[in-house]
Amino acid sequence: MKSTFLVSLIPFIQGVLGSVEVLGGSPVTIDDLPYLASISKSGVYTCASVIISNDRVVTSVQLKQNVFWGICMDSIKDDRNARFNTDTNDFDFAVLELFSPLVPGPTVKPIEFIQSGQEPEDGTECVASGWGDSGEQLQSVTLPIVNREECNQTYAGQITDLMICAGSEAGKGTCPGDRGGPVT
Repeated sequence: MKSTFLVSLIPFIQGVLGSVEVLGGSPVTIDDLPYLASISKSGVYTCASVIISNDRVVTSVQLKQNVFWGICMDSIKDDRNARFNTDTNDFDFAVLELFSPLVPGPTVKPIEFIQSGQEPEDGTECVASGWGDSGEQLQSVTLPIVNREECNQTYAGQITDLMICAGSEAGKGTCPGDRGGPVT
């Protein structure tokens, strides 16, 4: 099954602001989401990332420098997006090059991409996932895509044409600790 990978690296899809984990979702394992990777610094969880090739992951550009990937990597080359706009959060993604390639297996797989320019329709179900602020339990939640106009009413015009919005039910969504995780 081909996953639609939408870079959802800002907390605008939050169901409840201030939460520390995926809300209204379910615990999952990396077997369920083998394209997800955890980024940690000095052994402490920092954020989620998405495996896009055997030697690259993508995550939020808002990471601190010198992060380390999970258990497997000693370090990464940080290739931040120079177009990141701190006022709008547009282009909030960074491609991180791993110094050692990942070994593909049942729990380590690059995500499959859809055609460029495709965008999900209003109401399409998607899955948001992440470890939350604690980094302890991977969780996912199914959310509907919400059109930008409706979303901008809630978020005071902060959703640009480069963003998507998901989640319309109170108590379901993501938190800032899920930053870097995908919406598929």
